[in-house]
Amino acid sequence: MRQNDDWYGTLTIAHRTAGAWEDEDARQWLLAALTALEKVLDGAPDPRGFNAIPGLYGFRHRVARLSADERQWAERLGERLWSATGTGRTHTEEALLGQVGVQASPDSLPFFRAALEANRERDPFQRQRRRIAVASVAFIARQTGDAAAHAQLDAWLVHPDVTVRTEATVLYGSIHLREDGRLDEAALAPLKRVADEDRAFAPRFLARGWLHTAGIPVPVEPPDGVYAFKASLGRTSRTVELTAAQSLDQLASAILNAFGWDHDHLYEFALTGDLQDHRFIYPDRDYDQAPFEFDWTADEASEEEQPPDSPEPLHLPLGAFGLTRGHEFIFRYDFGDDHRFRVTVADVQENRSPRAKYPRVVAKTGKAPKQYPSDA
Repeated sequence: MRQNDDWYGTLTIAHRTAGAWEDEDARQWLLAALTALEKVLDGAPDPRGFNAIPGLYGFRHRVARLSADERQWAERLGERLWSATGTGRTHTEEALLGQVGVQASPDSLPFFRAALEANRERDPFQRQRRRIAVASVAFIARQTGDAAAHAQLDAWLVHPDVTVRTEATVLYGSIHLREDGRLDEAALAPLKRVADEDRAFAPRFLARGWLHTAGIPVPVEPPDGVYAFKASLGRTSRTVELTAAQSLDQLASAILNAFGWDHDHLYEFALTGDLQDHRFIYPDRDYDQAPFEFDWTADEASEEEQPPDSPEPLHLPLGAFGLTRGHEFIFRYDFGDDHRFRVTVADVQENRSPRAKYPRVVAKTGKAPKQYPSDA
């Protein structure tokens, strides 16, 4: 199971490597930073704004244990930051959330719930704030075993915001992962619910990955179905159909064939459209194992569609990924010229046509651009 621990990993490393954890000098250093932050929030004039606050930004390398009163003070300052404005505000809030999170106090649960639900108009930090809040609650649950923290993470598996559900899914599996590489039995039903019922791709895909970790095969859905993919490059598009039993590798070939391009360069799929989130990048050059198993029977696929003995991600069946109608992702081809096809799941049909040969092109818009315009 590939993970992008991000803030959960940051909190874990900071907690484990905090050589100054019990150092009074480090604690005083942090308290001085909080005092400076309070002055800025109170309106102390300084053209540097929040950038005038010393010390907070190094929390990954220097953390200190706070008393209950000091931690609550930090939380109150954090709540004020949600509605504040000024240069450097988001970096300061990020650092403050990290300092509170690394304390791993169950008493901070109300603070992180409020942080996750904080909502201000045109807030560029909201997504990151939510990710840190989920990671902090997962960290509290793992460090302390607190039942309320575990229950909160479970509840966030069905939160209305897909960012929250995505982070909760990957961390829910992480904190329930045992030393033998399997998952706690109690975690299976919630993860299966996400894998089967969540209509967003990211949490659905991640939950399927965790079920694989538990030894539960992921079915090809629909088993005899067909996926239609609309691949767009500028104003030109081609729609290709593949069976649920065919693969990302075959989808790449189908798109290139539909545009009349050669297959002579490397490529990758960013399955959420985010080229920075490596949890959803295939193929990953640092990863050579399939993220989950799948069910195959002789009736579901022709001999040429059968998977290799040790399937790689590009050979996995499309029907195992949890793709839903309307989902968009990126097919990036030729890392030098960096062609980025926007791919949309245009349709999912329950049954394939018995006389059709897949992959096939079913719609065209515009004249396909030349792969090498300089050769024209």
